[in-house]
Amino acid sequence: MMNHLFVLTTTGILFLQFAMAEEPAKTGAKPQYERILKGEDAKKASELQKGLAALEAAGKREEALKVAEELLGLRNKLQGDNHWQTIDAKIAANGLRQQRTPEQAQQLAEAARLNMRLATLYQQGKDKDAIPLAKSVHEIRSRVLGQKHPDTATSLNDLSVMYQSQGKHAEAELLYLDALKIRREVLGETHPATASSLNNRSALYQSQGKYAEAGPLSRDALKIRREVLGEKHSDTTISLNNLALLYQSQGRYAEAEPLFREALKFHREVLGEKHPLTVTNLNNLASLYQSQRKYAEAESLYRDALKIKREVLGEKHPSIAISLNNLASLYQAQRK
Repeated sequence: MMNHLFVLTTTGILFLQFAMAEEPAKTGAKPQYERILKGEDAKKASELQKGLAALEAAGKREEALKVAEELLGLRNKLQGDNHWQTIDAKIAANGLRQQRTPEQAQQLAEAARLNMRLATLYQQGKDKDAIPLAKSVHEIRSRVLGQKHPDTATSLNDLSVMYQSQGKHAEAELLYLDALKIRREVLGETHPATASSLNNRSALYQSQGKYAEAGPLSRDALKIRREVLGEKHSDTTISLNNLALLYQSQGRYAEAEPLFREALKFHREVLGEKHPLTVTNLNNLASLYQSQRKYAEAESLYRDALKIKREVLGEKHPSIAISLNNLASLYQAQRK
């Protein structure tokens, strides 16, 4: 059987920004996901964000600050000062208000260059080579931006991910804890980056079989993502999947099944039947049924996953062998 644990790091390495519709809303008691901008307001925010990035890249700090303050004003007015996107805009504007020496600006540019390089190495599976670069990025950001800056927390998180992939669990745990502490203090308890830190720590504990420690972290991450991103956001469905896998590992099948089903439903609705995450959910639910000896249900889902992979990836893709192996494992369990 092949289970998949998804770790969304929300870092400079694997940062995934999903475009979510937003609409002008009264901030009142509405959950944060209902205060995401839509229509012309979303378009305006996107244009400001792109302009801000271009000005920063060109080193035009004063012009960038004006755009950052306009974006902050827009988000504060329409989304409220406690919305996570308003918090991000406030941090960006505050950063531009700080005077940097030419040397500091050069060091941050070097950190950005190193971060791009280590991202490439990480994606190539060269974690060992990426670790020294990750350490350099963290050292620069910590010195120039300070220990409690969100980018410093991101560099800690990146380094943790690489240590975890190298089996250095003790080192990874300490850095995950540091990153989580910074994010809670600077971004708040209900920021998506805080949820990602909780998710990553949970994944670390789960990989070590420390299920009692992993459970509360996974549940907290799911709760935050539901509140700030909404039920149908990919991060939320990944949290559903991760918690279901945790319950399955503990033999808590009755609790795992509805979570797997909910994640599968949203992936089908939002991403489509042939998306890789949808296929992974099919496999995970099939694996759960196999664990419960519900062989007919398991076989149907394994075959659905295999059919989609053949259509999308082709017969010779390595993933096909995994699906065939899943079916073989199922037949062996039934002694077919």
